[in-house]
This record gives sequence, C-alpha cells and structure tokens, in this order.
Amino acid sequence: MSTRIGICTRYDRNEYSYVATILADWLEHRGFDVSMLVVPRGKSVPQGESWDTRQHSSSRVLFTDWCHHRDIVIWTVLPQPSQLQYLRTHKIKSYVLYDPWDDRTPARLQAYHNADQVLAFNRSCGERCATDNKIPRFVY
Repeated sequence: MSTRIGICTRYDRNEYSYVATILADWLEHRGFDVSMLVVPRGKSVPQGESWDTRQHSSSRVLFTDWCHHRDIVIWTVLPQPSQLQYLRTHKIKSYVLYDPWDDRTPARLQAYHNADQVLAFNRSCGERCATDNKIPRFVY
C-alpha cells in the first residue's frame, strides 16, 4: 500500500497554490496516493491544473473526515494549532511549508515547532529558519 498524503492549501493564483499543485503532481507521479483539501480564504480560483476538479473544499468536507485516511498531511498555509494536535493524537505526520516571507509571526513559529517536519524550498531557507528560529526538523 502506498503512503497516503494530504495537502492543505489555498487555491488561488499564488505561490502556495502553485507549490501545492506541483508537489501533488510530483508525489502522484511517484506512486503516492495524494488528496488536496482547499482551505477557503475566499472563492477558489481555477488554475487550469488537473487538481481543479479533484480538490476537496473545507466548506464541504470536515478536516477530520478528510485527514482520517491520510498518513501525512502537508500544509502550504498556516494550520490551526487544534488541527496539528488532532494529527498528532491520531498519529498522522504533519509537515508545514516554511514561509521565508512570513516566518516571524508567533502563530507561524508555533506551527513550525508543533509540526513533525518543516519543509523548506531549499537548503538556505531551511538553514535560515533553523538558525533564526531554532527549528531543527527540516526536509529540503
């Protein structure tokens, strides 16, 4: 059985959506079972990607129902502390994407510390966050 990965993201025309769709395609191409949950921040904007019709909306699907069948959940947006706690309680790994433009907010720092892993765009971003914010668990 392949690893079941969920990706939580906004779905508009921005870097987070772009990273989420590229990551989802890359993982799926390598045989992982991938699902995407769109966290509403407004209206979802079609990207012209294969994920336009395959995404799940958090306004229609409960986070707890969606992630229950996942082994790993990757966040490209800031997760709620209660969501990270839910994942930890149910032994689902949580990965949070390091945001080099917004890394100083207390909520984001808390998410980095509470996640199982922090994903960085590249080694220099990971090293910067590890040095500045004392977060050692990075995946590049």
